[in-house]
Amino acid sequence: MPSRWSWGTVSGCVQRYLPRFLAVAWAVFVAATAAAYIGVVPPQLEGVDGAISVPMWLLWAAAAAALLFGSLVPSGASERARDVARWSRIIGMGIIAAELAIWTIAFFFDQPRGWVTGKNYGMLALMAMFATWTIARDRAKSGVVPHGH
Repeated sequence: MPSRWSWGTVSGCVQRYLPRFLAVAWAVFVAATAAAYIGVVPPQLEGVDGAISVPMWLLWAAAAAALLFGSLVPSGASERARDVARWSRIIGMGIIAAELAIWTIAFFFDQPRGWVTGKNYGMLALMAMFATWTIARDRAKSGVVPHGH
């Protein structure tokens, strides 16, 4: 019995939906982060919270909303709608990368062992920057299929 899922079908689905899937995954992550910091500011981040004019959780929520909006615009929409969605995803990821970079610095200078948490936020910031390369696309890079298939 032939399988409905060939390598070409799976590869095509990944190429078509990967940017939006990654954007939704990051949106869920930052929405959970926003929820965790509503009305709560850890001592390590009090300096950061005092330096910005809006609550930290609101920036995380804005990034989640931008990513979610950018993910919901269909790939078959008009070119203008796709451009707006693409820029929405880029802006959302930019907010995330900036916040993670700021948190990295805050934790490195907080306490003697703050570098342990700081390095984790630094890695997340780096991954956010690299993920933006794919998330900013309407489709994942085509023509690249693993194992030469």
